[in-house]
Amino acid sequence: MFHGIVLAVDDDISINVDINGNLSADRAKITAIHIEGNRRIEDAAIKMQLITHVDDVFDMSKINTDIKNIFKMGYFKDIRVIAKETGQGKELIYIVSENPSIKIIELNGNKKLKDDELFEIITLKNRDILKLSRVKENQERVKAFYHSKGFFDAEISYELIYSSDHDVEVIYKVKENKKAYVKEIKFSGNKTFKDSDLLDVIETRKKGWFSFITSSGLLNKDMLEIDRNRLANFYQNKGFIEIKVGQPVITQKENKIYIAIAIEEGDRYKVGSVNITGDLIEDKEVFLSKLKIDKSKDYYSREMLRWDIDTLIRFYADKGFAYADISPVVKKDAENRLLDITFDIIKGHLIYFDRITVSGNIKTRDKVIRRELRVVEGELFSATGLQKSEGRLRKTDFFKNVSIQTTSGVEDDKISLNIEIEEQPTGSISFGAGYSSEDGVTGMASISQRNFLGRGQSIGLSVNVSGTSKYYDISFTEPYFLDTRLSTGIDLGRLHREYDSYDKKSDRFNIRFSYPVSDLWRVYTSYRIENTRVTNIDEDASFIIFDFEGNYRTHAVKWIVERDSRDRTLMPTRGSLNYVSCEFAGKPLAGNVGFVKYKTYSDWFFPLFWKIVFRTRLQTGYIQERHSGKLPLYEKFYVGGINTIRGLEYGEASPEDPVTGDILGAYTMVVNNFEILFPLIPKANMQGVFFFDIGRGFDKWEEVRFNDLRRTVGTGVRWFSPMGPLRLEWGYNLKPEDDEGKSNWEFSIGTTF
Repeated sequence: MFHGIVLAVDDDISINVDINGNLSADRAKITAIHIEGNRRIEDAAIKMQLITHVDDVFDMSKINTDIKNIFKMGYFKDIRVIAKETGQGKELIYIVSENPSIKIIELNGNKKLKDDELFEIITLKNRDILKLSRVKENQERVKAFYHSKGFFDAEISYELIYSSDHDVEVIYKVKENKKAYVKEIKFSGNKTFKDSDLLDVIETRKKGWFSFITSSGLLNKDMLEIDRNRLANFYQNKGFIEIKVGQPVITQKENKIYIAIAIEEGDRYKVGSVNITGDLIEDKEVFLSKLKIDKSKDYYSREMLRWDIDTLIRFYADKGFAYADISPVVKKDAENRLLDITFDIIKGHLIYFDRITVSGNIKTRDKVIRRELRVVEGELFSATGLQKSEGRLRKTDFFKNVSIQTTSGVEDDKISLNIEIEEQPTGSISFGAGYSSEDGVTGMASISQRNFLGRGQSIGLSVNVSGTSKYYDISFTEPYFLDTRLSTGIDLGRLHREYDSYDKKSDRFNIRFSYPVSDLWRVYTSYRIENTRVTNIDEDASFIIFDFEGNYRTHAVKWIVERDSRDRTLMPTRGSLNYVSCEFAGKPLAGNVGFVKYKTYSDWFFPLFWKIVFRTRLQTGYIQERHSGKLPLYEKFYVGGINTIRGLEYGEASPEDPVTGDILGAYTMVVNNFEILFPLIPKANMQGVFFFDIGRGFDKWEEVRFNDLRRTVGTGVRWFSPMGPLRLEWGYNLKPEDDEGKSNWEFSIGTTF
């Protein structure tokens, strides 16, 4: 029999193996290998560390290596190996003694940072087998977390308390000390740009008045290294190709941190000559006209050079050369401080699209996805076509994620496309309740489906009932009528509403058509038939409303020209939606209503920072009565309310009868909304908003005066919930007029803004 004993309590301990020498020359085969003593670590996990196997010749050096490998697992404090003689050879038994299990993990001394915060970054768990390397690793994790919160003098230690041979308590002891903030950031060697210019480039900030909110002044060493690269990129984009940014020198005095960054600018270079060589598929002048760096003739910019390379790559990719190689050759003229740039092009082979496969769609039909693509099997490769295809798929709002990957085709000149999509719910059931001085208690319910039966069709039914109104609406839209690009739709609606001075009942039928002129432009036309009856006019109502009593039959045709470049329909972050519309009613159409209504709409989104978006929306309108029919009051513009000027009641910013106070509607209107949109709970599609609204309705366009416009400010929350879009917004009236409130809460479900 032979045995060796190794004891270890730390990964760094040296291993000494004691094996009887007379066995070292034994050439017997190993007949079996057993593991004993392990309680939680599986036999298979231990055997994976062994280089000794059954049927191997007994080798003492291999067993020595086995023991070291098992120790490296970090879970054992003692290992013994026993070799038993058998008739056929030797049977090896590895007897292990496991480290104790962690009974509990405690934190002592932490006051500024709560236990919950620290346990989120500690990876040790109760009942884990003790492994000192992991204990030390988590000690450093806690220390790094304290540093990220500004506690640079924090001291973290640990203590192990063995309650038995099988259990141990791990206690992390924290001495927080004072929080340290960045007091000063100084630069040296910067001759061209002021310190204030460079401070605008980096993310690291000095402590400010609102540090307790913004966390400015806290030092993050990883971010400071990124700031070094930002400074280098800033200089390289200003012509300093030899820029050197030194390692930041950090000095701490008590709870104040001082940062010094040395800069060696070097010479500043301008762009000299710009040339293009290699495989040109167009005249050289065509390429030069597309380059920014050739037009600038200013200081060299590495960012501009990259932009030009991407432009050339995309140009070739749109012509089918998917693997074109654009290599910039920059020649330095140190004497004149000029950089001569030559773009050398190797176009490669023409590439064609091979198979296009779609996966991930459970509900949505392949046809609905493929008709949004701007690439076709067998056609030349197009990078722009791929980009547009992905954008169009995202814009349908049928999918949570869209991924388009390219793979090699069956031949060298072919590329296959794999389109992977993840569907999201497209149906919504919306309901809501509210109260307003105008309608009293209001209840609303709607059901809609944007991807009906997976065909891309939309269908909706809504009901809105309050103490003063009842409204029912059914709509259906087929976006690709008979598999063409023509979109069609119908709307049916019924309204019964009791206004302050009269009642209105109407039935409406509307048929719609639209056609995309391009990926961004679309034209619409619709025909509306509406029968309306105005009754129960109050005795003290305006004489204008009395003249309005009776039955109205409206036949109106409407035209819209629209441009939509938004990145998505719901919660866009960039792009714009713009349209102009004209609606015509009266002869030669049927009915006794006659008017021409013009509207413009311009809605822009600009991404800022931290996923904050700035939005501005401008609406104007003008309506003119025609001699061939009357202009009902309900066709006018009513400014005020959640979709125009928030903080005002519906129509409150429109002309009214000076005697009775009845709101009469406006012949012309202008409304401008400004918003700052910021994420509240991104995963739940919830965002907050600060807004400023300005606008008013007027009787005549000539009456529009800037000083007469109504102004409100406010804030709110928007949630694109599974039930539909929800809005809760509060507006403050900056200059209330007589009998107006100073503020107003508004709530809606199922409508977007």
